[in-house]
Amino acid sequence: LVGTNSGGSISNSYSTGKISYFVGSYVNSGKNIGGLVGTNSGGSISNSYSTGKISYFVGSYVNSGKNIGGLVGTNSGGSISNSYSTGNVNGDGFVGGLVGTNSNDGLISDSYSTGNVNSIADGVGGLVGDNFKGKISDSYSTGNVNGNSLVGGLVGVNEVNSVILNSYSRGKVNGLSNVGGLVGSHSSSLCSISFWDSQTSEQTTSACGTGKTTAQMKSQSTFTGWDFTNIWINKVNDYPCLKWDSKCILSQPTCSDSDKDGYGVCPNCGTSMVCAYNGNDCDDSNLQ
Repeated sequence: LVGTNSGGSISNSYSTGKISYFVGSYVNSGKNIGGLVGTNSGGSISNSYSTGKISYFVGSYVNSGKNIGGLVGTNSGGSISNSYSTGNVNGDGFVGGLVGTNSNDGLISDSYSTGNVNSIADGVGGLVGDNFKGKISDSYSTGNVNGNSLVGGLVGVNEVNSVILNSYSRGKVNGLSNVGGLVGSHSSSLCSISFWDSQTSEQTTSACGTGKTTAQMKSQSTFTGWDFTNIWINKVNDYPCLKWDSKCILSQPTCSDSDKDGYGVCPNCGTSMVCAYNGNDCDDSNLQ
């Protein structure tokens, strides 16, 4: 959609096209590649998405300039909110399902990625390849991640006064060294109340964050301190999703009022979820 967004605002926008860059036998220019925006420099991106696959080929193998993301190649001092990407991302260098590199007080919030991420090099994350002096909050990734070193389910490298807050990942993670379920490498930064699925990721350790079983990742009690009123929705027997996302809302179970007393029968007894209930409506003839 845009090569460079310098201090501008992009909202309610999307791209669906596939991006492929082919170079003969050497790495040419082309440093920041994103499904929606190549470089977001001090600009804002909100309520936007990209769905196309991104690949950067050199010779017969995948290679890239430096920063490749499903939505944005580099987010430098800019903000990305309420946005997502679903396409697979292939590259070399800092590669992320949503953003290649988030730097210089760049902010990513209330966003997610679902595509698989593959790189032959270092600094690979399901959401962000390199978080350098950046902040990530209330975001998640679900795609599988494959790389060489510094590989994480959510972030490959979290460094230099960076922040990861209230976020999670659940994709399978593979790499040769510095591999983590949530983060591959973490230094001089904050990583708080963030989790990864230790079963689906097939990773029992991470540079930061807390590993949980699949069952625990599907329980709201795991995510103490998260905002389930304004930001997140805890679906029945499923991972948390973002409240603004229509796909998340539509996947909620439908409540019934079979005994016609004005209260919906809870799909999961003992929790209010999206159903109103009283002392009788997780029983009657609908014990669950």
